[in-house]
Amino acid sequence: MATIYGFRIYVIQAFPNRKKGKDPLDLSVGSDTRDRIVDLLESLAGDGTVFIVPQVPPAPGSPPKPTVSVTVGDPCLVRDDLIHLQVSIGEMNAHRKATRPDGPYVDLDGHSAEADHFVTFLFPKAEQDKMFIITETFRRRDPVARLIALMQNRSYEWRKLAEQEQKEERAKLRGQMVKLPPK
Repeated sequence: MATIYGFRIYVIQAFPNRKKGKDPLDLSVGSDTRDRIVDLLESLAGDGTVFIVPQVPPAPGSPPKPTVSVTVGDPCLVRDDLIHLQVSIGEMNAHRKATRPDGPYVDLDGHSAEADHFVTFLFPKAEQDKMFIITETFRRRDPVARLIALMQNRSYEWRKLAEQEQKEERAKLRGQMVKLPPK
């Protein structure tokens, strides 16, 4: 039973960017970083199932890497410091068919059989730069790495969009011969 089902606890820090030497951000309950994480989770929940196609071609003679699917459920704010959600992960063509106790086989060709995992974010109440992610594991697999990768990608998209909007606003102000505010 222990190798099939269990829990993992991750200690997480957040940084403003991936540059070396930066201090970690505050992850306490009242911080902007916590609000940003909640916004990211809500945004990902609205996307439905995301398919991650491998970008690196397989080596000659090796089998191709499978396409991974990730579905982020709606986050539930249990308390200010506790956010709970369900994340489902799977692989395309990992199973040929699905079975039900009361029904026939369902062909899964072109679909992804996903396993549901509960994920909980626990934020510190006092000002601190570390938080916990508790995740349910099934057959030694958990969705945390893929969930964090999706969150990083979405955060990067938002940052690029904000930079583009700021660039357009600054160009507009330059055209009006107005002193530009700091970036």
